[in-house]
Order: sequence, then C-alpha cells, then structure tokens
Amino acid sequence: MIVYCVRRDQLRDEDIGRYISFGIDIVEDGKPLRVIKDVSPNEKELRKLVSLLNKLQPSLIHIDDIIEDFIS
Repeated sequence: MIVYCVRRDQLRDEDIGRYISFGIDIVEDGKPLRVIKDVSPNEKELRKLVSLLNKLQPSLIHIDDIIEDFIS
C-alpha cells in the first residue's frame, strides 16, 4: 500500500530568503518512492489533500496532475 505523508522543508529563495513550505513524501512498504517538495505554504490544506490521497489511493501516474490541480 502506498502512503502519502506531509513533509516540512525550510527552503531558500533569492528574492524572499528563507521560508517554510510543505510537500509530500510517497512511501510504499517503508521505502521512499518519491519526494515532492514545495507544494504549498499552507500545511492545513496540504494535510487535507494528503488525507484524500491516502483514502482514495490514486495511481502514481496521476499525482503530478492532482498536485497541479491543487495548486491552481
């Protein structure tokens, strides 16, 4: 089973300096499959998305489209 987890990263941007952003770790059987950084600065909203991903278990081929829809 694939598990989606919220990750917290401290990142740096030339224009705004350091900032906190949240992303998604994708894990299967304890092994990392993919790390997606800098999805959103809003942890609460990203946790809602991650909860849905864990519940619905979409195919990994759709994850980029799902995140793009979430961001827009």
